[in-house]
Amino acid sequence: MEAESDLFLSTNTRHFGPSVVAPVDKDAGGIYVLKQVVNPERTHLVTALSDESIRVYDIERELQPLLNLTQAHEKTINQVVIGENRILSCSNDGLVKLWDPRSGELTGMMKNRNKEVYSVSQSRYIVAGGARSEVAFW
Repeated sequence: MEAESDLFLSTNTRHFGPSVVAPVDKDAGGIYVLKQVVNPERTHLVTALSDESIRVYDIERELQPLLNLTQAHEKTINQVVIGENRILSCSNDGLVKLWDPRSGELTGMMKNRNKEVYSVSQSRYIVAGGARSEVAFW
């Protein structure tokens, strides 16, 4: 039987480069990373922070923020998704927002009838899941 600490040292573990432990913001004592996602190419990291902001990092470059979308939402961000040509975010403010991943410009916004949006995904449509078991398609 493996010891509990050995469970994390499996030889089957795949590593994607050097381990980096870096604060998102050295002066932000009370700000936490709530959600994070890496793009399919594994070159960029998108984080949703507890101050309702979104940051985009280039993983190859010492995790320096490329974009800092301050006040991206008015309430807690529940999910971020990164695609080829957009970033999606959803929040307790009832909004799904679309962002240009290069410029940080807000390119679209959808409202879920003043109810929280807990999840978002993209394929042919943008699909959002919210309060009261609702699923919205755009």
